[in-house]
Amino acid sequence: MTLLKTIIGATALAALPFAASAFTYIDDGYTGDNTATNGVSMGIDPDQNEADFDFTWNSTPFSGYITFNSDKAFDLYFENYIPNNADSKQYSGFVLRDSEGNFLQTGDANSTGCNDAAFSIIAGPCNLVTGQNGEGNYIKPDTDTPIFAKLAAGTYTIGIDETNRPVGGSADFRVSAVPLPAGGVLLLSALGGMGFLRRRKTA
Repeated sequence: MTLLKTIIGATALAALPFAASAFTYIDDGYTGDNTATNGVSMGIDPDQNEADFDFTWNSTPFSGYITFNSDKAFDLYFENYIPNNADSKQYSGFVLRDSEGNFLQTGDANSTGCNDAAFSIIAGPCNLVTGQNGEGNYIKPDTDTPIFAKLAAGTYTIGIDETNRPVGGSADFRVSAVPLPAGGVLLLSALGGMGFLRRRKTA
């Protein structure tokens, strides 16, 4: 009976990373009028292992941010960017900042263009993002490949800063918790097997 309790306890502890809420909202803010086409939002899916971040604006300069916490490692995806006109060269600055004030950059689309952001929390180095037809060395939307992979658990701020053009637009991001390694599942299976064998031997 003691072994069974041990196995059940170990199983419960190992399952905690799946049961806990991966993402929680902390704070947000944006410049501009409070209209349906100007704002920021964060949505968390039912199993709480993914969250969406949406930024929309219809005037510039525009700054918007969302601060959130993750209790698991996660991947960050840049899913969509739509400037409200046909100019493919238009781009905006995307900011990711950790709880220690570090600005994370991709290494291939770095910019200092967000230094004048309206909110100090996102005023700093950023990454340039553009639509699929954008020219130059910009990050383009990709729903399959993360911009940043396996970021450590903690508090982060994601933001958009647009000083000039596009005058209106939208940008969407997604974070997805990194699954527990297969070794954790194998450990649970091994514990269950040991318990089964012990019971058979005792009988």
